[in-house]
Amino acid sequence: VNGGGIQMAGGNKLEIVRTTFSNNDAVSGGGVNVVSPSASPFTITNSTFSGNHVTDSGAGINTNASVVITNTTIAHNIKDSGNKGAGINLVGGTVTLKNT
Repeated sequence: VNGGGIQMAGGNKLEIVRTTFSNNDAVSGGGVNVVSPSASPFTITNSTFSGNHVTDSGAGINTNASVVITNTTIAHNIKDSGNKGAGINLVGGTVTLKNT
């Protein structure tokens, strides 16, 4: 239902490197859905989120954790709902973008 590419819960370390998430379908987090009561910061480097689709939020990335995104393309993701982030939907934490 959530996390068409990756569904992460539990607060473990997550590091995504040189990965493509494309054409995934989900309710939330078409590419990646990171939700956890103790969500740890995670990183995404040299990756692509493209063509993902959600019916609710975060077609590319949906998260309540802080994330650092470096050298990553987030484009052409589609959501069916109002204003909950076609590229990134941040529920909590912070997003740091570098060369993205």
